[in-house]
Order: sequence, then C-alpha cells, then structure tokens
Amino acid sequence: MISEATTRPLAGPFTQMLTVHPELREHFARPHIGFVDGSRDQDRWVGYPNGMVTIIVNVGEAFGGYPSAFVAGLTETHDVIERDGPIECLDLKLTPPGARRLLGMPLEELTESVVALRDVLGPSADEVAERFATQSTWNARARILDAVLLRRGDDLSGVDRRIEWAWRRIMTRHGMVSIRGLANEVGWSQRHFPVVSPSARADPPQVRPHHQVQRGVS
Repeated sequence: MISEATTRPLAGPFTQMLTVHPELREHFARPHIGFVDGSRDQDRWVGYPNGMVTIIVNVGEAFGGYPSAFVAGLTETHDVIERDGPIECLDLKLTPPGARRLLGMPLEELTESVVALRDVLGPSADEVAERFATQSTWNARARILDAVLLRRGDDLSGVDRRIEWAWRRIMTRHGMVSIRGLANEVGWSQRHFPVVSPSARADPPQVRPHHQVQRGVS
C-alpha cells in the first residue's frame, strides 16, 4: 500500500485503494487506485478487454505514448503498453453506464480509442491538473477528480435509468440472465433490447469491453 507520507521515494510497485465519493459509487466498477512504480527500466505489458472505461491521471511523467491525463474507451482487442521510466498515477474504472452519465458523451466516440482527458472534460481537466500539483496524498487527489465528476453528473441527464439497472443486473449475475427477462422487467420489447449498452438514451447498441491500461491494476 502507498503511504500518505510525502517523503517516501518512488519504489514499488505500490497501490493504494481509495474510497469513491458515496454519490458516485454506483458509476464505478471498483475503488479508485493510486499506483506507483518507481522502476526506471524499460518495460511492456499487455492490456486486455475488461468491460470498463478507464481514466488515468499521471502525477509524474506520462507513459505508453498516452497523454498525461486520458480516457481509454471500450475495446474488443488487447493492447501492448510500454514505459521507459517511473509511473505515478491515479486510476479510475467507470462502468459503461457511469461513463455515459459522467463523461456526457456517447461511448461510440471513445470506443477503441484513448483520448486526452481535456477532450472529454474540457476546462475541468485543466482544473484537475492544476489542483493535483498542489496535493501530496492520493486521497486528496481522488477527491479533486470526484468533485469534478459530481458537478458533471449534476449537469448531465446521462443514460436511461432502465439501462443502468439492466447493466447492474447483468454484472451482479455474472451474465447469467436472459435478454427476454431483462426486457420484460424494464418494459421494452426484446427486439428493442437486443444487447444492453449505456451508449445512448434510447435504442442501445452493443456493449464492448475495454482494455486495462495499467499493469498490476485490475
């Protein structure tokens, strides 16, 4: 686990699990993670699809050829990620309905893509970067990003609640649920509800899983 002390040198890898704001928990697949790996060696690893949308905000240098802060969308393919120095970042994993609601854009625009956080959040991403630089603990950094996402959740109507409910049902039952049963429970026809996806408010296209961009973080 990463210590909150500011004097600890980079080493690791270390991870610190961070509490998600209570009003945001339903939108995230797991707690936020602060991740540190102080190795200066060159390294590579494979990121696999995992059905989540990832937000990474680096405290140190960017890695993998990605922007310093980025959003990685849903994908059906693996990716090889490289680094040639230390990594120190905050890692958030959004559910697809959570990403649609909090990021405020159709998930097709992120599918098979890694985009700069500013292209998604606009000037709010600059606020995150500026305030991150003033904080020395992972909990404080996580609260900064949570506050920005809370504001966006208040401003955006997001995805149909029936889709959010259906997604949670699929996840809690590990996929062992029939589309017919889901459609009946939410009041849609089976044809209208072929595969649950949070990418639109009405007729949903397919769900695609997403690659894991951070080694050692699940």
